[in-house]
Parts: sequence; structure tokens; C-alpha cells
Amino acid sequence: MDDSMALMITGGLGLEGMRYFSPFSKSEVSDGDSVWFDRKYNLRRIIYILLLISVIEQNPGPKYTKQTTLDSSPDKNIRELIVALSDKMEDWHGKLETKLSSVEQGIEKLDCRIQQLETMMDNTAKSVSMNSEKIREMDTRIEFLEMKMRENNLIFHGVEGNEGEDPEESYSTIKQIIADKMQIPEKINILQCRRLSKRARAPLLVSIPDHNERIKLFKNAFKLRNFKIYIRKDYTLGIREQRRILIAKRKELLTSGTFAKLRDNKLIAAGIKYQVVNRKIVSPNGAEL
Repeated sequence: MDDSMALMITGGLGLEGMRYFSPFSKSEVSDGDSVWFDRKYNLRRIIYILLLISVIEQNPGPKYTKQTTLDSSPDKNIRELIVALSDKMEDWHGKLETKLSSVEQGIEKLDCRIQQLETMMDNTAKSVSMNSEKIREMDTRIEFLEMKMRENNLIFHGVEGNEGEDPEESYSTIKQIIADKMQIPEKINILQCRRLSKRARAPLLVSIPDHNERIKLFKNAFKLRNFKIYIRKDYTLGIREQRRILIAKRKELLTSGTFAKLRDNKLIAAGIKYQVVNRKIVSPNGAEL
């Protein structure tokens, strides 16, 4: 088969002829054995190639140029995408650095503010501590002054009387108790005498300015026990609360066989003077009882 015949065949058959002469078909021989390569196959292969060449020449497609190849290259698209992503990342990086700088400045300002607040709190704590110390000192001084004002007073408990009695009646009652029951013939100078409430058996407050006269009354106070009358000093509210704690402790010590006595707001046990500090009984060196 020469070139003119091949061209004639390819020109007349086109794509249908290509399908017919495709070498990818199976041929059979008379004895039933299947074979893939025989003379018919070789002829069909040559015709198929010629048909394929004819189709390509009739439909050459777009003209090939270097520029076209580069423009349609996937590598160029990838490069452009990488460049775009790089630009975007640089933009994001710049914005992120700006944000981080702003956050760092905010943190620095916050640290400064926290330091200022801590300094203010320290100063406030120091001021409160100083004021608390001053208040304690003032309370001690006030209590001392109040005790000085009350040191002339004696409190008589268990004295019978009338509900809502006036000071004159109370004064007469006390004078009779001193003369008859305490058996003190000397006249005692009494500045004031009154009930602490309107109750009939309310304690009587008796003010005696002379120290020696007060001592004389205390020395003869034991004579009133048979009448269930007791004499106490006029303590402040704070000292009365301390004495309640100390009296309860004294009872415990006496029960356990330890001698202890109460003197004002002090408890003396084993030769040591204890006092109440924050509702705790402590010695001068801070040891708890």
C-alpha cells in the first residue's frame, strides 16, 4: 500500500474508518485458537495510524507558541497564587504586629495601674493599722478616765426597795444599812445614791468621795452576807465583761485544786497576773492560761 492509497483511504473513511480499523480487536483462525498478532492485525495497525494522522492534520488545534504555553502553564497559576498569599500574609502580619503592639501598651498601662493600686492599698493598710492602734490607745485612755470617774462609786446588790423609788428613799435605805447592818457608827459622806433601774431590787449606786471611807465599807462588807447583800466596785462595761471571763476561769482553777483570786480585771494564779486580751486569758509574756 503506497501513500496515495493510504491518503485515499483515510480521507474517505474518517473517524468511522478509524473505529473499524482499530488494532484493538481480536481476530480468530479456523482452528479456534485466539491470536493477537497476525498479518490482518499488522495491516489494521498501519491503516489505523494513517487514519489517526489524517484526523490530526484535518484538526490541528491552536497554534503552538511559547507565550501560549507559559500563559496556560499551571506553574504560573501556582506562582501567582503564592505571590497573592504572600502579599496577604504580609498584610496580616503587619496588622497583627499593630494589634500586638497595642495590646502590649495596654498591658503596660494595666501593670502601672495595678502597681498604683497596690501602693494605695499598702498605704491604706498602713493607715488603717495606725488608726487601729490609735483607736486602741484612745479606748484604753477613755476606759482609764471612766474608771477614774467611777472609782468613787460602790454598787450595792440585793437591797430591798420599792419599784420606782426616788433618790431620797434610796439614800435613807443605805444610811440604815451602814449604821445597823454594817455597824459603822461614823457618818459616811454620801454624794449620790440612786437605783440603776426602776425595779424594786435594782442595784444601788452609792458615790463616796473619800477613799478611806470606801476602804472602811469594804472591810465591813462581810457583815452583809447574812442579809444577801453584796458590795462591788462600779466597773466599766468592758471590765465587767472581762471579769465574767475571769470568774469562770477562777471556778475551773479552784475545782482543779489551784488557788486563784480575782482583783479588778486581773486573775492571780500561782503568783502570775493574768488578764483578758481578745477574750483570751494571757500572762504578761503572752502565754495562755
